Amino acid sequence: MRIETALQASSFCDELRRSLRQAGPNRDLEKMMRNIEHGVSELSKKEVECRRTHKFHTVQADIENLNVAFTDMEHYILLANLTK
Repeated sequence: MRIETALQASSFCDELRRSLRQAGPNRDLEKMMRNIEHGVSELSKKEVECRRTHKFHTVQADIENLNVAFTDMEHYILLANLTK
């Protein structure tokens, strides 16, 4: 899934968190999930600042990084489910 805003990223984090719970306990994946959630929080703060300054191009790199992180996390959760 490709995200465009912090709001979409937040809802996708919730979906990933549910999938992670179903995969069973895994400290490494939980830590990765916390890092992604921190990135979403930072993106939200940057989006607010961008709305004030009208410089929307400054968040594109963060959005791309989160998209990569989401894709990786989906793959890791799939692997965790397959190895259960």
